[in-house]
Amino acid sequence: MLNQLIKSIVPYDNFTVLVIEGIIYFVLLALGLRIILDLALRVGIRITSRTANTLDDAVVEAVKSVLTPLVLFFSFALTSINFFPTALVMDYPLSELLVYIGIMLGAWACNRVIGRIVEWYDLDLQAVHKGKRKELFSFVRKMIGVLIYSIALIIMLDRAGIQIAPLIAGLGVAGLAVALALQGTLSNLFAGIHILADKPFRTGQFIIVGNDPEKAGVVDEIGWRTTRILLPNNNVLIIPNAKLAESEVVNTSHPSGPMVVVMKVSASYADAVEKVEKALGEAVKEVMKNDEIFDKSFAPIVRANSFLDSGIEYAIVVQVNEYMAQYPARGALVKAIGKAFKKHEITIPYPTSIVHLDK
Repeated sequence: MLNQLIKSIVPYDNFTVLVIEGIIYFVLLALGLRIILDLALRVGIRITSRTANTLDDAVVEAVKSVLTPLVLFFSFALTSINFFPTALVMDYPLSELLVYIGIMLGAWACNRVIGRIVEWYDLDLQAVHKGKRKELFSFVRKMIGVLIYSIALIIMLDRAGIQIAPLIAGLGVAGLAVALALQGTLSNLFAGIHILADKPFRTGQFIIVGNDPEKAGVVDEIGWRTTRILLPNNNVLIIPNAKLAESEVVNTSHPSGPMVVVMKVSASYADAVEKVEKALGEAVKEVMKNDEIFDKSFAPIVRANSFLDSGIEYAIVVQVNEYMAQYPARGALVKAIGKAFKKHEITIPYPTSIVHLDK
């Protein structure tokens, strides 16, 4: 019916009528598919907006970004098959060219969606570290893209009748040679991926590497080859990921930021234990007024701990808000305890030795 209508309006040959009919078919099909998919996307957006996880939102956005090219290609392919099944392009079947284009377009769409998922994971994992580019995730996205397009290329070569087995074998040998040459780099890369997957620490957290106080600092960046740690003296410690993955790491920010600090002080045997504990309690109560250093939700502990050669040792247990706060906390405690001991006339014992001489 459409064919007869076009012939009555356009006084041209059958091929021209067929082209016009195909164009109308293409436009109507593309518009219809777009409307249906847009409605489906709206439903998907409503559903994902109710979830706490943002991954589904990222997936919907990625699908939306590739929707228009896919709809146009699908509509054009159906139009070509229905109206021009025997068409040739430079003596090559149009339908076969569409297959190749479809493979590459599918690879492009997969790369966009998977890349968006990796980007979401990057942003979610590094939310505490704003404004810096995470090279590891950038490298991973590129590697995923290379892998997807390589698979698409292999499928196209196989469809074209080209023997891909020798090519794959050659690439395998070349890959082995490259892997041996880049053994150290690859070990650091996979160690970095392992660190990100296992999550022993994240950027912004304070860690101690190898129980060495000289290697304690805030994780600044987890790169594809190294991890950078900002030390308290404002220097940056750069550690290869492979070495870091094999080291013992203390994460002071996990499971929570506050940490317990134990401080020990001695008093003379001549001073009553109750008197010393009272003085220490007053000192701790005084320094606990500083909210920026001490965690007030933790009840401080003051106890007699042990007998020493020249006096009794007392233990003071407090909790600070973060690892680096322990240093000003100890300084504040020393000052307050010195004042309290002076006020209550408590003696800090010196090491003494008693020598017995036989007559």
